[in-house]
Amino acid sequence: MKFFYRNRRGRRAAGNRHAIGAAAIVISGIGSATVAVAQTAAPEQIVITATHTPQRVSDVVAEVTVIDRAMLDRSEGRSLVEVLSQAPGLQFASNGGLGKPSSIFVRGLEARHVLLLVDGVRVGSATLGTASLDNLPLDTIERIEIARGPMTSLYGSSAMGGVVQVFTRRAMP
Repeated sequence: MKFFYRNRRGRRAAGNRHAIGAAAIVISGIGSATVAVAQTAAPEQIVITATHTPQRVSDVVAEVTVIDRAMLDRSEGRSLVEVLSQAPGLQFASNGGLGKPSSIFVRGLEARHVLLLVDGVRVGSATLGTASLDNLPLDTIERIEIARGPMTSLYGSSAMGGVVQVFTRRAMP
């Protein structure tokens, strides 16, 4: 089916709907290959971070990304910050190599507006004012939930950008 549109010069041009769709699929395939680690959670997955109660992802209003153990094993990141930076809407800045202070930014807000929880407990630094993301080894992490957007009504003013909750592996008796 043909359709008409205006090109960059303002001239009328004809296009093929199927060709445009194929190009969009190719372009989206390129982007998804680089962000294979953090995809939006499946609707049947249960998340806790977005509402403080276990709910299915399809019932939650907030944007939630879940990174499970299988995705962590496949990821190319060497640290928690590198893994988190592959999720949509998150960027990071590092002040050196491994073990040096790093900051995570959600949707462009400052690092102090991103709350880090490890097994439901707030994690922060007394000297930097932000959470210390570099001291959590990837081997101890079972699952990560990232809730993007304002979560201040649930978690306070430190969650204006979002909440990153890390669930660690439980020790076997």
